[in-house]
Amino acid sequence: MPISIRENEPLARYTTFKIGGPARFFIPTKSEEDIIEAVRFAASQNLPYIFLGGGTNTLVSDEGYRGVVIRNEDRTVSFNGPLVYASAGAILAVMVHEAVQRGLSGMEWAFGVPGTVGGAVRGNAGAFGLSTYESIYRVRVLQPDSYRVRMLDRDELTWGYRDSIFKHNPLIILAAEFMFTPIDIEQCKTNLELYLARKKESQPLGKECAGCVFKNPHIQSFPKDVSLPIEFFQKEYVPAGWLVEQVNLKHHVIGGATISGKHGNFFLNANHATAADVVQLITLAKERVYEKFGVTLEEEIVYLGF
Repeated sequence: MPISIRENEPLARYTTFKIGGPARFFIPTKSEEDIIEAVRFAASQNLPYIFLGGGTNTLVSDEGYRGVVIRNEDRTVSFNGPLVYASAGAILAVMVHEAVQRGLSGMEWAFGVPGTVGGAVRGNAGAFGLSTYESIYRVRVLQPDSYRVRMLDRDELTWGYRDSIFKHNPLIILAAEFMFTPIDIEQCKTNLELYLARKKESQPLGKECAGCVFKNPHIQSFPKDVSLPIEFFQKEYVPAGWLVEQVNLKHHVIGGATISGKHGNFFLNANHATAADVVQLITLAKERVYEKFGVTLEEEIVYLGF
């Protein structure tokens, strides 16, 4: 079947922020063939394109995106012993839950992380000192210049804190294979429940937001004369939420956007916020943190259409 190409599709409905204007073209895809056709369409229109997964770490401009938004809706997840294959469009939490039900350990921490497998791989999503790359075995990619599909082994990939080769390379993630560790099923379920409980205690789960707005800055990025708690030196990274809280911005409101009172790194669409409201709030937080700590916070979220 030919792909469905929608014009001026509102993007707010596809992001967890529930914010943003329309895409010039919007293409939902169900297969690798659909993705290739969508990329070819963008090239034929001489337009930029972007892949939108769960829309969990994305802030879309109020004016929208004047290019092609491709949404991978292939949710395939399959198991072969401890090796798990998941389409880039698969829901991360679903993959993790199904793995846990089989006693496959390695990503229990990700159960409360919204979004897709492709987004988690691209951004090297993580929590509690753990991250996606630790469980990656191989990644299936599309080279958009030649439309060649191939598998990249783990040793062909580079990773960093909330970073990967895919943020610096036009390669398109089609799917990923994960290698998990078989353990007792009940222990695996307990691990998941413990991580989820920690998330519920400290994060505003279920709210209209994009997850953590800022990356945690490395301890070495701070001026030498700045006083910080000793435990941050042991972890090497300083929680961005803690920094925002130290400049008294919890509960701060601009327009319809507010900073969570539960976690300083979560910015919420509390009352029909616009992207402009969120940008102003982000700018204020960066300015206040820099004034007090001499460090510039770097966004973890992706800006689309700005």
